[in-house]
Amino acid sequence: MKIFCRILAIFFLFFAPVVHSAQDAHVHGLSYLKIALENQTLLVEINSPLMDIVGFEGEPRTKVQKDSIQRAKAKLTKIGNILIFKGGSCEEEEIDVHLGHDHGTEHSNSEHDHDTHSEISAVYKFECLEPDELQVITVLLPNKFSRMEKIKAQWTTPDSQGQITLDKNKNIINLR
Repeated sequence: MKIFCRILAIFFLFFAPVVHSAQDAHVHGLSYLKIALENQTLLVEINSPLMDIVGFEGEPRTKVQKDSIQRAKAKLTKIGNILIFKGGSCEEEEIDVHLGHDHGTEHSNSEHDHDTHSEISAVYKFECLEPDELQVITVLLPNKFSRMEKIKAQWTTPDSQGQITLDKNKNIINLR
């Protein structure tokens, strides 16, 4: 069973984003959350249309848009704005947030890629000192970003796996 969970977690974390990014377009109001727990490592990945986070897509052109990007990035890099854990003694190790215009050296000249279907991607890595005690994850994203209507969440742990659609009124993932 542990080998199966490990293989599933590896597939889930590394290949699913490739499949998701291969899709032609995203749906505004719909975000994705992936969670994997193995040993003491908890990985959380969030993918969402940039429109749902800041209210526009593409390169920020005005001061208001640039300020919106900075505020969104600040919210997304503070884990207390995003997730609350019950049990597990999980401590943040690494946070990697990329907003739709953040392409580094992989910049494309295609305006369609940047202006029409911009997304955010955030990956959070935690060390859980008591991983067997991690019971519940409360997802605060819809409360922090009002345009985020639904989140399709999937998780895998050594003991369970599942999926649920979350929103402002239903924001709890029961892992046990």
